[in-house]
Amino acid sequence: MKKKIAIIGAGIAGLTLANLLKKHTDHEFMVYEREESLSLEEGYGIQLATNSIKILNQINFDKINNEKIFHPKTIDFYNIQNKKICDLNLSKFNSNEAKYTTLQRSTLIEFLKEDIYTQHLRSI
Repeated sequence: MKKKIAIIGAGIAGLTLANLLKKHTDHEFMVYEREESLSLEEGYGIQLATNSIKILNQINFDKINNEKIFHPKTIDFYNIQNKKICDLNLSKFNSNEAKYTTLQRSTLIEFLKEDIYTQHLRSI
């Protein structure tokens, strides 16, 4: 008998878990979301460290359109007076398989919901 799993919330974590379950197990699952539709508003950015990219690559994130993502080489840190404090060289954390990545939150949600949305998502 297959185990049944309920995932509460169709945010980034819930949709990532749903994709991993779909790809790596034969469990039945359903994602429950309070909102009628997922917000795909532009404007919010998200930064993904290399460990999160390694997880997302298990569900083919490495195939995402390269025009929608950016791999910064450094991050600059500023104090409240807008004076640069230091910078961080991100290449030390990158590998060929996983690089520090920035993209719009809507792009990530769109990618994550692609294989889940119609058959595994219910509005509550």
